[in-house]
Amino acid sequence: DLRQRVDAADPALPPLRIGVAHGPATPRGGDWFGATVNLASRITEAAKPGQLLATEAVTEQAQGEEWKRRRKRSLRDVDGRLRLYSYEGDGRD
Repeated sequence: DLRQRVDAADPALPPLRIGVAHGPATPRGGDWFGATVNLASRITEAAKPGQLLATEAVTEQAQGEEWKRRRKRSLRDVDGRLRLYSYEGDGRD
């Protein structure tokens, strides 16, 4: 499990929070830009420590994984309310 590996690597690090969105992004100067990147950042802000949250588009691309449907929520600088899903898998095949 990714979360356990990160914790084991350095327990002094703060708990990992992950937000994932699916869509176009533009590479420039060693970084990535665009609405998808901004959305992933907002989703990361909404994640609890140790949690991976994703959009429905991500879950559609990652079928066969364990996702739990979460309530719709408002995210900073995002129009409307967005349905998010938390990853419930253990990261093993």
